Amino acid sequence: MSLLNLSNLANEHPEYEDVWAAIKQYARSHPAASYIPVRKVLRELRRRDPLDVLNAFEILVETGLSKRVFIVVLPATGDVVGDVYDSVSEVPEVVDGTFDEQIRTAEAEIIPCYTLGDDG
Repeated sequence: MSLLNLSNLANEHPEYEDVWAAIKQYARSHPAASYIPVRKVLRELRRRDPLDVLNAFEILVETGLSKRVFIVVLPATGDVVGDVYDSVSEVPEVVDGTFDEQIRTAEAEIIPCYTLGDDG
């Protein structure tokens, strides 16, 4: 997602100024990241209504600046395992873990994220 496009969106939706700022900060702090986990922004904006944060992310999707994806995270370590999936239904029952061990996704967390790339 282009930070310039995000600035334009911030002008159109100033009610989400703090959300846009948190997303920009994450993108700057993680230049190699291809997605941002929603929970990272929610943690940053603890006083903000979570539905407002989700609405801001949905504006990104509606404008074509981002798309919603899902990752699998091990609860004990926070390690991301498997691929990035376009929908929850695409997440397999078993993924390879950090050390190629088999991880049952029913025992992991499936986390919604939004892409950060310019391709939305």
